[in-house]
Amino acid sequence: MKRFLSIIGLISIFTFSNNLYAVKVVNFKENFKNFWSEAKDKDFIDQEKSWNKNIESIDPSFYEINVWGKEYNPKWKQAKEKTLKNLFSMYSKMDIDEYLKTYDVYEKTITKVLNNYKNQTPDYKANITMMIAPGIMWGGSYVKNNQNNKEYLALGIDKYFEMTSQGKSLPIEPLITHEMFHHYHANIQGDKVNKSFENYLKNGKLFWQLWDEGMAVWGSGYIGQNEDLYFLLLGANGTYDPSQNSYYAKLFLEDLNNPAIDMKKPINFKKWFGSNVKNNPLGKDTPPMIGYYLGWLVIKGIEDQGIKREEFMSWDYEEAKPHIIEQLNIISQNN
Repeated sequence: MKRFLSIIGLISIFTFSNNLYAVKVVNFKENFKNFWSEAKDKDFIDQEKSWNKNIESIDPSFYEINVWGKEYNPKWKQAKEKTLKNLFSMYSKMDIDEYLKTYDVYEKTITKVLNNYKNQTPDYKANITMMIAPGIMWGGSYVKNNQNNKEYLALGIDKYFEMTSQGKSLPIEPLITHEMFHHYHANIQGDKVNKSFENYLKNGKLFWQLWDEGMAVWGSGYIGQNEDLYFLLLGANGTYDPSQNSYYAKLFLEDLNNPAIDMKKPINFKKWFGSNVKNNPLGKDTPPMIGYYLGWLVIKGIEDQGIKREEFMSWDYEEAKPHIIEQLNIISQNN
């Protein structure tokens, strides 16, 4: 697999390519350095102008659609302004040199992850743009852009730095492996599954999330050979009692057909897949992101039945549904 590096303006872009791979990695390190040296002592209006010039101009559609949510949030401009004000305040208080080093850590880790995928999934047609970019205030995600027809891996470098500065953990390699597995999963499913956010918002069910996130947790173990990953995702550090599995499986069976993304009652989604849920309706001792773990148990159960990954990874949601229900019933009966 060949690695090509190019510099466009200030942006650093490198491409991994062979007969299957066409992965473009866009590193905003130099652009951020230029932005902040220009904007750090300015008022917000001038800071935002510098941000738009140095950061968002690199890929305006990615920021408008995939970061700020222009297609589904009528108040996306207000949301952008609020987020940027918080970000600029955070930047003013942090060690910029240490922050810039994080971009290098991400680039190095991506190289390792891509080599892991090359070894474990030689069938993977990885045509995706990986964004090591500021402004992404979540861990990371695989996203599609209907405006420019690109697929991205958005990596939350700001979220990582914020958490590590607070002494919290956000393991980069498992995170990138997890998010990239979403793309590999979609790659195998092909056109029979519409993975767009719009479809999730309009038609999605909660069991879709369970299937997709459980698959990516399982896939992180498969690619990285780390079957203890679910403890990292739970944030439980090995303290979770598996005897609670039956309790959560029973509750999820009741919620199976709830909306995948409930804009009116977001707690219906967050209680299963949120990382910081106060007063969780599932119980005050519910670990964060318990739905990821439950989905992982479902995939493991299917695998233990002898069904090959090439088969179960190709299922659409309706094909997967009876298997999901079967596994949740099995888990709910095991105390």
